[in-house]
Amino acid sequence: WRRERGSALLLTLLLTVLGAIICGLCVDAASLLWVRSHAQTTVNLAAQSIHLELGRNPAATPAYLEETARATAAWNGIRHGTDGATVSLEPQEKGSRLTVRREAGVYFLRMFHPDPIPVYARAELRAAPPSREGL
Repeated sequence: WRRERGSALLLTLLLTVLGAIICGLCVDAASLLWVRSHAQTTVNLAAQSIHLELGRNPAATPAYLEETARATAAWNGIRHGTDGATVSLEPQEKGSRLTVRREAGVYFLRMFHPDPIPVYARAELRAAPPSREGL
């Protein structure tokens, strides 16, 4: 009987620490998912704005289109060059790729990974003749 004395306290302490770790990882996972979802929404909006701009101005330069995407992303809360966020337009074989990179702050994962975790969202822009349907 004496050897088992205090084992409930030890087990409770162990389970409390384990529960706190699991709750912390859940908070960080939800934070990462929210940042990823926000970045994907932003890249989709920026891709749509590029598509609309190409419909209005088919001779737009890639630099102008990239600035259009950055302005749209800024309206959605992701400003290029601040807080580790970048918005870039890269030419591809059959169009372009729009990429939004944002650093996600984590709270409990800092024990294992002290740097902010980069989150990427991408959208492919196909080279298609601009149309004025629906405008």
